[in-house]
Amino acid sequence: MITNLQQQIDSSNPNFTINFILDQLIKSKQNPLNLKGINEIESVNIPTMEKLDGEVKYDSKGREDLIEWIDHVLPLIQNSPISLNFRIPQVYAFKYSEQSKDFLLLEDLCFNNQKLFQVELADGLNNEQVESAISSIAHFHALSLSLPSKLIDSFKNHPNLDIDEKSLKIKERIFSTPDTAEKFKGNEEKLLNLFKNFGNYRIDQHKEFGLDPVIVHGDTWTNNFFFKKTEDKNSSEFDALFDWQVVHIGTGINDIVRLIFICVDAELRRLNSIKWLQIYEKSFNKIIKKLGKEEKNLKSFKLIKEIAIYHSKYECCFQLFLIANILGQEKEGTKREKLINRMKCLFDDCCKENGFFNE
Repeated sequence: MITNLQQQIDSSNPNFTINFILDQLIKSKQNPLNLKGINEIESVNIPTMEKLDGEVKYDSKGREDLIEWIDHVLPLIQNSPISLNFRIPQVYAFKYSEQSKDFLLLEDLCFNNQKLFQVELADGLNNEQVESAISSIAHFHALSLSLPSKLIDSFKNHPNLDIDEKSLKIKERIFSTPDTAEKFKGNEEKLLNLFKNFGNYRIDQHKEFGLDPVIVHGDTWTNNFFFKKTEDKNSSEFDALFDWQVVHIGTGINDIVRLIFICVDAELRRLNSIKWLQIYEKSFNKIIKKLGKEEKNLKSFKLIKEIAIYHSKYECCFQLFLIANILGQEKEGTKREKLINRMKCLFDDCCKENGFFNE
């Protein structure tokens, strides 16, 4: 019998509670049990510690870069003299499976009545949320330069991030439904050429600009962002960044371009993209100065803009791929319309000679 949802399973970690296990495991069902606020439950199916010990283990044949991140990078970042200004959840254990039965057991970030919220992709981030997220990610990129060079180099063999239109059936997805097909009508050849010419992820991208590499998150969109929630309303304060499974080295600016392209509606993006790059410049260079690494690592706005443009067409390919995939599951008309419009506006800008980051 469970009499207290805050009962600790692992006494060595105050956040490893039954409530956390239930939240992470049961909510994956189609009709999750509503267990919040229940003080006593006579019978509920949760894994025993023996089952967790037996089945939820690090798999050295799986995500080696994630293991490296968990074991070596995260402790150094979290214990740095310059504090990280957002939270990265501790990973207690994970299991990797070729059959897509991956399992991550993460730290509960909502202890002590802390509340977080996510922004739905279709709703899009507002200006203040984008500013907060970019400032925090820039802070992290700069802080990663304080890591030992050998540790940073261990992430140079990044996962395959090429976007192959044919195998991913992106054109087929876009033209399989009337609403997306209508928006992209007459653009089939341009679409295919975009993926053909810019769908490959550029290796050693930082070297093209003579930069030392930073640690790149690699998957910066709303599904991995959490913001603080106050008692009476949602705030714009960036609080946590999840899912570090494709972490690798690079310029870092691609994290920002992806955030802007995927998470923001076109009107807001076009109006504020230059200002957001300036926020990145200010936040990144502030930490670089604190680290005493000004000589090699300060980034000018001109350079940041140049790098952002360099990444733009690949990140446009990724946005089209991601949203086309999500639209296959989204049935609500208004949300579909917003997502399709975000796709088409980005594609239109991508087809222009100087479509991105114009002052």
